[in-house]
Amino acid sequence: MPLTATTNYKISFTEIFTSNPFLLSSFLRFIPWKTFLTLSQTCQSWRSFLEIPSTNSRTQLRKRINLRNVVLTRYVDGFGKALREAGLENLALREHLGLDLCWEDLVLLIISQQTPLHSYPTHALSVLSSGTSPETSRKSPKSRGSLKTAHLARLTLAHSRFVLVLQAVAHSSSNPPPQEGDLLVSSSTNVHFAESSYRSHNRASSAGSLRELVFPAPLAPDHGRPGSKADLGDKTWVGYPSLPASASTPSISISHTDSVSKSSKRFSMASLLGKSSRLLPPPVTEPRALREYSSSFGWRRAKFFRESAGYSSEIDDDELFSTPRRRFAGSDVRVSGSESSFSEGTSSTTSSSTSASNSTSATSISALDIDLGHNNPHALRLAASRIRAPVLRVFVPSSDMYIPKTTDFMPSSLDEGGVSRCEDELLRAGLWEYLSVGDVVCNLGYVPPSSSGSSDAVWLIFNGCQLIPFTFGAQDSRGILPIYSTLDANVPGQEVWTLPSWGYYEHLAGTNMNIRILISKIPVSPLHLEVMHQPTLISVAMNIPSPHTAGGMVVVKKWVWTLRIWVESSSSSKLFTADNEFDTELGTGWEGEWTLEGDGTKEGREVLLSCLRQDQKRMDMMEWELVRDRCGKGKVWLR
Repeated sequence: MPLTATTNYKISFTEIFTSNPFLLSSFLRFIPWKTFLTLSQTCQSWRSFLEIPSTNSRTQLRKRINLRNVVLTRYVDGFGKALREAGLENLALREHLGLDLCWEDLVLLIISQQTPLHSYPTHALSVLSSGTSPETSRKSPKSRGSLKTAHLARLTLAHSRFVLVLQAVAHSSSNPPPQEGDLLVSSSTNVHFAESSYRSHNRASSAGSLRELVFPAPLAPDHGRPGSKADLGDKTWVGYPSLPASASTPSISISHTDSVSKSSKRFSMASLLGKSSRLLPPPVTEPRALREYSSSFGWRRAKFFRESAGYSSEIDDDELFSTPRRRFAGSDVRVSGSESSFSEGTSSTTSSSTSASNSTSATSISALDIDLGHNNPHALRLAASRIRAPVLRVFVPSSDMYIPKTTDFMPSSLDEGGVSRCEDELLRAGLWEYLSVGDVVCNLGYVPPSSSGSSDAVWLIFNGCQLIPFTFGAQDSRGILPIYSTLDANVPGQEVWTLPSWGYYEHLAGTNMNIRILISKIPVSPLHLEVMHQPTLISVAMNIPSPHTAGGMVVVKKWVWTLRIWVESSSSSKLFTADNEFDTELGTGWEGEWTLEGDGTKEGREVLLSCLRQDQKRMDMMEWELVRDRCGKGKVWLR
C-alpha cells in the first residue's frame, strides 16, 4: 500500500485504549496527570473509568474493573502496592471498593495533594478573624472567602474518601500482618535500638534528649581518621599495610582495637619522619572497657543514624509495608492519609508555625516505617498500612476542639464545638458509616487560641460512637487514649488491645512520649495463669522531666515490681468477657510476652496480681502507660 494512501480505521484511538487494560496501562505509563486531565476533556470515555456500569456480561465487568484499577494505580499513590498485596483473587472481580468513586473525586484528590497544608489553617484564621460564622462562610455562595472555604472542605473530604478506599483494599488481604519488629529493626547494627530491656536511656541520649558523652579525636570512629588532605597525599596510610589490589585477595575485616595495636607495633612512620602533628592512635595502656566501648557502641550508633538519615534512597516502596488481614470485625474500610507531596512535616490540626513541635514532627515517625519523602502522618501511602492508624481529613474553621455538653440548650453556630461540626462534615459526605474504632480524624481548619500557649496537636479519635479529642502527652483527660470511652456508661467500649498493634499511633506520637491507655481486663488465658511467674522486684532506669538539664530529661533509678505473662498469639483464639455476651479478638500486634510494671511496694505487687484475677469483675478502668521504648519484637510493656 502506498504511503500516501488514505487509511480508514474502523476503531478510533479512544476506543483502542479504553477497551484494553494492557494497552491503557502501557499508555498511561508515559502520561503525566496534567496531560491525562487534558485528554479527559476531549471525550466522556476518558472520564468514565471509575464508574462500573451494571452489565450481565462477566467479561465486560472484569474489563471495566481492570480499567479502573489501571487508572487508580497510575495516579493514586499507594493503590498499586495495596492492590498487589491484597491479591488478585480478592479484588480482580470486586465491583465496589467500599465507597462510590467518580471522576470528580480523583481530580479533587490530585488538587489536594498539590495544596500545601498551611493553606488550610491560614484560611481558617482569616475566617475566624472576620467574626463570621464558619457555617455561614461555607454556605454563602457570594463571598470569595466562602467559596474558598467550601473548596477546601471538598478537597479534604475527597482525600478522606480515597484513603478509605485504600484501607478497604489493604484490609481485604488474607496474609498475616507485619510485626512491629520487622518495621523498627532492619539490620543487626541497630538491634540494641529495639531491645525491650531497660536500656532506653541510651536510646534517648542518642535521640538528643539527654546528655551524651563526647569522646576526643583519638577515640573517634575509624572513618574520621584519614579524612584530611595531608593524609591523602601519602601513598600508604600509616595505620595499615598496603595490600595488592587483586581480585583474588580476600576481604579482611579489621576491628578498631586490632588496627590500633597492629599499627602501633608495625608501622610508626609518623615518628620516623618527624610528623608530630599527625594524630596518634590511642595508647595501648588504656582500659579495656574504654576500648571496647569506643570500638563497638560509638561507631554502631553513628552508623545507625547515618543509615536512618539516608533511608529513603535504600528502601523500595514495596518494602515499606506488608499486608496482613484486617482485624476489625464487620468492617473492611478504613482511612488514613494525606498529602504525600507536602515535605515540611507541618501538623494538620494547627497552623504551620505552632504544630510541628510534638506529635507531627518528622522525628515522631520511625525512619524504618516510611521513607523521608513521606515522613509526615498525612502521607497518602500510609493508608495502605494495617498496623498504623488512618488519618482522615476535614476542614472546619474552629478554635475550640471540645465536645459540647448535653445540658446546653440549642448552642449557636459560633458556640458549637468544632468536634460536632467535624462529625457533621463526615455525615454529609457519607463517610461516617465507614469509620472503625481507633480511626483518627484531623481538622485542618483548627486554629488554637493565642491565649492557650500550647502547640500540641489535637487529634480526633473515633471510639465507635463519636469523635473524642486526644493530645499526646497531655496531663489531663485528653492525654488518655479514648478507645474504651463510650456515650453510655453501661455499655462497655472496645479494649485497646483489640487494635491491630500496640504501635497503632507510632506515626503520631512524639519522641520519648508514652501513651496512656485504659484497660478493663488483661487478655491472658486461664491456662497461662497456672504457669505464671511471681512478680520480681528489680531496679530500673526511667526518664524523668527535669528543667535543670539541657535536654529537659534526666535518668533516675527506682525499684518496681514486674510481672511477665504470655498473651495468646493465635488469631483463632477468642477471649470471652465476664458476662459471656460477646467475644473479642486480640490484635495481632499485641501477641507475645507482656510485662506489667507496678510500684515497688506491697500495694504495687497486689495491684499486679489483682488485675489478672478472672473471678474479680472490675467496675473501674485501670489506667496503664504504654512504654514504647520497651515494646517491640513480640513484647509489650505496660506501666
